[in-house]
Amino acid sequence: MRDQPKVKNLERDPRICCLVEDGTAYEELRGIQINGEVDIISEPEERFRLGRAIVRRNIEGLDEDSIAGAAEMMGAKRVAIRVKADDIVSWDHRKLGGVY
Repeated sequence: MRDQPKVKNLERDPRICCLVEDGTAYEELRGIQINGEVDIISEPEERFRLGRAIVRRNIEGLDEDSIAGAAEMMGAKRVAIRVKADDIVSWDHRKLGGVY
């Protein structure tokens, strides 16, 4: 958890850049880049709360006990990282209509 290299690096320097892209051809490309700093959430109660929210959002049809069980299992080996965005950049080449 906190002894993982990525977490240790963020403890030393909380700056982060997150990038998500989609598309294969140039005219389909879209993405978002978030630059900011992180809060490392290692408190078990907060990790459990966040884990339940993630499981509930991503796996339909689970009852609350199953959601809690999955969140507890996930949270046992993880920390949560909250990104405080300083700058957000996005692009969507689909909106160009083939004109570059």
